Amino acid sequence: MKNLDKVHVGDKVVVSYYQGIAARMAKGDAKATEPAVSTSAYRAQEGKPPGGGAVASVTTTVTIEATDMGTNTVAFRRSDGSVHIVGVKSPNMVAFIRTLKPGDSVEVTYTESVAVNIVPAAG
Repeated sequence: MKNLDKVHVGDKVVVSYYQGIAARMAKGDAKATEPAVSTSAYRAQEGKPPGGGAVASVTTTVTIEATDMGTNTVAFRRSDGSVHIVGVKSPNMVAFIRTLKPGDSVEVTYTESVAVNIVPAAG
């Protein structure tokens, strides 16, 4: 981060974390695309309070492990064997996960971002 000379003892650090997912089911003869990764980062301009952030997105084909309609969550296994559980909020995505069954292949774009801002302490 730039401008850390502007941080003082007692300043609060605010960290925001966001996670999002978009999915499309691969049916029939549809071929899985190669995993794609994109990243970006930004930081405060010179002379501004310190801050910055980073964003990463991954697109890959996953295997559905389970869905929970009561909590609107879906569990999927990536090619590296790791299992991720994500909550679904969008009405369109809630309808989409209702069509999924364990073993289905789904192309998923998974995006995470983090933002850090230095906030002066009160008083």
